[in-house]
Amino acid sequence: MGDIRNVSKSGKARNRRIIKLAPMTHAVRSALAVSALAFAFGAPGAALAAGPKVTVGHVLQTGQGAIDFAPVFDLTAVVGAPMALPPIDVTEPGDVSIDNVDSIDVVGGIYDAIAIRGYSVEGSVDIINQADGALSADSVYGNAIGIYGYALSGDVSIDNAGDIAATSAYGLADGIFASGANVGVTNSGNITAEGYTWAAGIEAQGSNATNVSNSGDISVSATPFLQIEDDAGIVASFAGYQAFGIYATAGSGGRWWATRAICMSREAMPPASMCCPKAMPR
Repeated sequence: MGDIRNVSKSGKARNRRIIKLAPMTHAVRSALAVSALAFAFGAPGAALAAGPKVTVGHVLQTGQGAIDFAPVFDLTAVVGAPMALPPIDVTEPGDVSIDNVDSIDVVGGIYDAIAIRGYSVEGSVDIINQADGALSADSVYGNAIGIYGYALSGDVSIDNAGDIAATSAYGLADGIFASGANVGVTNSGNITAEGYTWAAGIEAQGSNATNVSNSGDISVSATPFLQIEDDAGIVASFAGYQAFGIYATAGSGGRWWATRAICMSREAMPPASMCCPKAMPR
């Protein structure tokens, strides 16, 4: 099992990279939510009066026939397989908890494609994707991300056992993206990420501490023409941009070690000790 561990208690925290999402998504969902409620509760010829806003629950679990809010289909996503669910998107001021056991297939077109997204303003984000939860995110001009966890001020924990495929023709691609104060990512699934400007199997960014543990196969490419595979089964392809098997950053006072990471730089090929390290302190 490969591990990236970081423990930081001093030093200045680095600025975390924020992946911007498509601006029209929430407006589309709001319009569709009204249509969905009208269909569910309205009789023929009956009008639907305005009612109080429904609060979305903080905990979401799929696959048990009991989702605590009515799903609203998003025009920015197309469900591929007949048994696949629409994307999971939960934003809360407090804690967010997501547990998924189903396959999700998302096609974004000109928009971002994100299979599972959890965002918290003041709380923590906890996402579990189980082995049956195969995730596919495809976009042409937007970003493609399998699992996205972001906490503005809290911690982020992501545990993935399912296979993830993220592909973007002209945007970035991340199998797993996690950003928060203290970030922990555990992956045992197979991840494929194919992007244009950027691709990473696992991208973890903690302003304080970061811990990544990987036992799955990771394959990444950014407009590839050169491909390298190490003995741990992680593959990276290199063109004019950046492709990382595992990309992790943390507070400037900490250090981290990678045992199964391959990194590729747009300027030049890094030295062998940086591409396939047994231990790589930063």
